[in-house]
Amino acid sequence: MYKTHSFTRFLGALIALSCVVSVSSFADSYAVKTVNPKSTPVIETSLPDISGYTHESVKQKITKARQLPKGSVSQEYVRGQVELRLLYGGQGLFGMANKQSTVPTSLTISKGVVELEEVNRAFPDLLIKQNDGSYLAVVPIVVSIGGTLVIEGEMLKMSEERGSFLVNGGHLFLSESALIGWRETSNVPALYTGDKKKFRPYFVGWGDSETYFSKADVRHLGYFSTKAFGVTLSSYQIKHSEEMFQRDNFDFHEPPRGWFIDTDFVDLYYGFYCFEAEDVAIINNTYIDNVVYGIDPHDISSHLIIARNLVYGTKEKHGIIISRQVNDSFIFDNVSHSNYRSGIMLDRMSERNQVVNNTVYNNGGDGITIYESNSNLIANNKVYRNRSHGIRSRNSQYIVMKDNVVLSNKGFGIYLDIGDLSSHVHRDLVLDPYEQLSSGDVKGGIIAHNSSGSIYIKDGEYFSLYDVKIEDNGGKVGQLEFGGDLAKYHNDVVRALWTERGVASLTRQEEF
Repeated sequence: MYKTHSFTRFLGALIALSCVVSVSSFADSYAVKTVNPKSTPVIETSLPDISGYTHESVKQKITKARQLPKGSVSQEYVRGQVELRLLYGGQGLFGMANKQSTVPTSLTISKGVVELEEVNRAFPDLLIKQNDGSYLAVVPIVVSIGGTLVIEGEMLKMSEERGSFLVNGGHLFLSESALIGWRETSNVPALYTGDKKKFRPYFVGWGDSETYFSKADVRHLGYFSTKAFGVTLSSYQIKHSEEMFQRDNFDFHEPPRGWFIDTDFVDLYYGFYCFEAEDVAIINNTYIDNVVYGIDPHDISSHLIIARNLVYGTKEKHGIIISRQVNDSFIFDNVSHSNYRSGIMLDRMSERNQVVNNTVYNNGGDGITIYESNSNLIANNKVYRNRSHGIRSRNSQYIVMKDNVVLSNKGFGIYLDIGDLSSHVHRDLVLDPYEQLSSGDVKGGIIAHNSSGSIYIKDGEYFSLYDVKIEDNGGKVGQLEFGGDLAKYHNDVVRALWTERGVASLTRQEEF
């Protein structure tokens, strides 16, 4: 599915930069040097080829899947199904029993391929075919390990009142189809009401499953409950002590995989969330008016491609965020605008990622934010008219910012600092450790017309600046308007950059 690209050159460059850092206590003095540009490492982007992630490729996979033996559909008790171990509708067995008015059951697909119409024929009272040709599920639908469900050219509604949702433990295809949370009592979509704990239908793909959404329409899913956020991929985390869930010849440690391409995601609690996932492609989708996040890959996920998506209108937080050890991934050619907080964010030990060729504007926070995440490349982005800083980096080292156009942001164009997070009571500092160290390099690009100033550096260990066009920041025509520690070295930086035509390198002085 995905061919790993080498980061050797990228990491080598970052290591080379780190060698000039003087780690010491926080003094307020720096050594400013002019460095020959030819002696600095060359850092290039290396983006993956995404030409194979197409709707036609998904259709070919569906054709191949339909050649599998016919699967079976059965009504099963919810308790005891490994695919439902962490879910039970996000509401507990009692909550599911209350919604179904009986011992809770699911429609379970196993041992081969099944089409939605076949599910309806087998259980017409549980998957109801409506007058408009759509299907209404009134119980959860489970694609079990070894099962395959194909939904092509159809609409699947999932009943909010009766606790329906969709789970994939095998293979699932949603192609040229709609997946919609549905409010039966009023016969309308299950729009988010503002109550984050109120059940809404959702989708989850588990470890070693494969999920393909292509040219689909996914709406009105998810709420605040474990794995029930909207569209989720997650590992199982099965323990050997859980004897009832053990299976021969199946590795519960395998990550989930998936393609999400050419699809609209609207009014989901999280437009996308993953946990311990790998090789996921999120390409050419539209994320509109989702509640907390548009795209949110999380914990220990890697080799993700997030490309050519349009993300806007996120109501509570960020358009695109990767958080807690989401590493070796690519965020490129996206447009993220008009989200409540940051357009793009790298958070909590997310490292060796490339954020390239994105357009980020009109967000309520920063354009691009890097918090507690080292060794990331931010290149060729257009970042403008955001309500805070253009690019902000906190407690993050070896951040390379190359050839970005940073214009007309309300804060600084680039803002690099450290922060003491001990007062963040919501944060687990054992799970999310950090160091109060920051360093970065800016090469090329434009920084102009930012309201607070061009570049702010406070308590950074190392910072370099080269070949950047800086003008008219801080509301002052023709002014550089550096901030923080950098303001003290204005003349030294000007001399290094424009008089001596070199790299302005600032390294914190050691105290003896």
